[in-house]
Amino acid sequence: MRSYVVATLLSFFLVNNPLYSAGMVDIENSDFFESPRFLTWERAMDYCLNLNARMMNIDELDIAYDSNLAEDFLKEYYWSGTPGDDYHGAYVFQFAFGLKTIHHIAKKHRVMCIKKRRKSRRFEIN
Repeated sequence: MRSYVVATLLSFFLVNNPLYSAGMVDIENSDFFESPRFLTWERAMDYCLNLNARMMNIDELDIAYDSNLAEDFLKEYYWSGTPGDDYHGAYVFQFAFGLKTIHHIAKKHRVMCIKKRRKSRRFEIN
């Protein structure tokens, strides 16, 4: 029951959180942060939020697999910010074979967080 409530709240949080984006971002103009260890889906979300970043959605992970970015990913499962069909799962992407599947949020996988790169500002000193 607890995981159902937690997953329901997390799904609501994802949809209503400005750091979560259902749309795509310009991956080439973004910074990436990989978790140093395996995390549950909840911990993965916390990891990204603590970096002022967000979890990549399943479509962004798929694009990363099809692009040169996939070379930087370990050939393991990565959590996505895309909730599964029920309240107990979320999509993961496996980079060895390009597989998308749903895993229970209590499993532990790596996460790749994404953050739009800020343009540098120039200041002139008079």
